[in-house]
Amino acid sequence: MGKCKFNENWLDNPVFAPWLVPVKDVHEARCKLCKKYFKLGTMGVKAVESHMQSAKHKSVDKTTSISHFCSAPACTSAAPSQCKMESDLTEMKIGFIGAGNMAFGIAQGILMSGKVNRENVKVSAPSSNNLGRFQCKMESDLTEMKIGFIGAGNMAFGIAQGILMSGKVNPENVKVSAPSSNNLGRFQELGVAVTHSNSEVVTGSRLVFMAVKPHLVPTVLCEIAPFVTQQHVIVSVAAGITLATLEGLLPPDSVVMRLMPNLPCMVQEGALLFSRGSRARPEDGSLLRGLLTPCGLVEEGPETWIDAHTGLSGSGVAFVYLFAEALAEGGVKMGMPSALAHRIAAQTVLGAGRLLRDSGKHPAQLRSDVCTPGGTTIFGLHELERGGLRATTMGAVEAATERARELGKK
Repeated sequence: MGKCKFNENWLDNPVFAPWLVPVKDVHEARCKLCKKYFKLGTMGVKAVESHMQSAKHKSVDKTTSISHFCSAPACTSAAPSQCKMESDLTEMKIGFIGAGNMAFGIAQGILMSGKVNRENVKVSAPSSNNLGRFQCKMESDLTEMKIGFIGAGNMAFGIAQGILMSGKVNPENVKVSAPSSNNLGRFQELGVAVTHSNSEVVTGSRLVFMAVKPHLVPTVLCEIAPFVTQQHVIVSVAAGITLATLEGLLPPDSVVMRLMPNLPCMVQEGALLFSRGSRARPEDGSLLRGLLTPCGLVEEGPETWIDAHTGLSGSGVAFVYLFAEALAEGGVKMGMPSALAHRIAAQTVLGAGRLLRDSGKHPAQLRSDVCTPGGTTIFGLHELERGGLRATTMGAVEAATERARELGKK
């Protein structure tokens, strides 16, 4: 058996200890996997590292050592050396040279075990092609993710407030840029950093929300393009701007997604739909979904649905507010105080919406449940039908959708 000198202090090193077993009163040690012996001495760390990377060691490692990470045997039945290994795993520094499917599978198993801290894992590869999925997995702990917003309007504020209210994202990891300070104050109240530099947001973030007006998108993308890398995920919330347009204005291989949220994200009751660009992987979609889930309902679909979602839910929120306003004014007309009428109208819309969502029933069934023969509700519904509410609402969704499509062509 080959021998090399061994430093006994390494038995207390959390990197080497799991692989080494002391023998002969610690005058020698052997690799518990491939049985190679190390003699006591002063040879440097590289000798042990070199062995750990050797073909013989790694061939056994693949079938033996990974089980310590990916399984969770009871420590009470394990040998003392295994118990020490289990207790040391949370602090162990783990590296992968190569980012292929085998490396990703091992890394995923290790991290899913919960025994290894994500920040203690590092991956290297000559190309960035496969590194994104490692970052997505390792950054699933959203508290450490760097997030940027370009644009400080209501949509950006709604998303920011929603994700921060969840407690999953630290405010100090969020930065917002806008040309004017008018809307930045409310972001500062949330504890996030603000700037007037779009490039500063991009260089300091991994996931960037593009929340500017549609006609400003080309200008802003040309400005930030030199700073966008393959490690960024760019998410546009600009109505009508297609994925093809976004990808065409950014560097090749940029990861782009298109998102349409709505204002109730501010109270974590939003309805959000996103579509992935040609270079966005399922892992990128999972990352975005995990980030936005605290904002409300998050769905993924083809890009052709995005404009329809804009009309249905993005603009639909305003349609509901108009209806709530009309309900309240009807109460005022019938003698109710205005403030009370508006509170009751708001609660009526809220309650009806929650019942519709949580019951799983079709709206027509719930509407029928409220109606009784010859009762008040059927008389009121008759007036709504006579006024064309159903057709007018459908027309409003269609008009908003078509407008979104027009914005994408400009």
